[in-house]
Amino acid sequence: YLNLMLVDNKTGYVLYSAKNEIDFGVSLLSKPYADEPIGKIFLQASQMNVDNIDVIKSDFTTYLPYRFQPVAFMAVPILEKKEIVGVMIVQLSTTAINDIMTNSNNWETDGLGKTGECYIVGKDRLMRSDIRTFKENPSKFILSVKKSNYANIEYIKFHQTTVLFYQVN
Repeated sequence: YLNLMLVDNKTGYVLYSAKNEIDFGVSLLSKPYADEPIGKIFLQASQMNVDNIDVIKSDFTTYLPYRFQPVAFMAVPILEKKEIVGVMIVQLSTTAINDIMTNSNNWETDGLGKTGECYIVGKDRLMRSDIRTFKENPSKFILSVKKSNYANIEYIKFHQTTVLFYQVN
């Protein structure tokens, strides 16, 4: 995980952050955080039925405190005597998903040969895992899609990922 946060249920303030990024000490009930996936999953977890606790998950999104790097969030309420007193939020990177989808960049041992690949695509047709050709040779990939309307080249170069920045058609 990228970060683990403990959030006060009543105020939405991030009381603890393992990484102490710029979201430490802010209220997830205030803008801009309230409108972001982190604020939305906090609200869902903080208002959950205590007899039916579940993990709330978000899709990948770009996130300002991590320089618009793609991240996802998971949240679960913290209970004290059947009352929600806080929410634990875990911030996830694309690393674990990429390792699973690429067998840690060992495609051939998974039976995908020299060019085969598998990847995850969201409903919005944007990547949720990296493309093999990008992982193997980022410069060559960027040159091959430079004139495409389906890639945000500057974001791909800056973040070194195709996740959320390359559209599959």
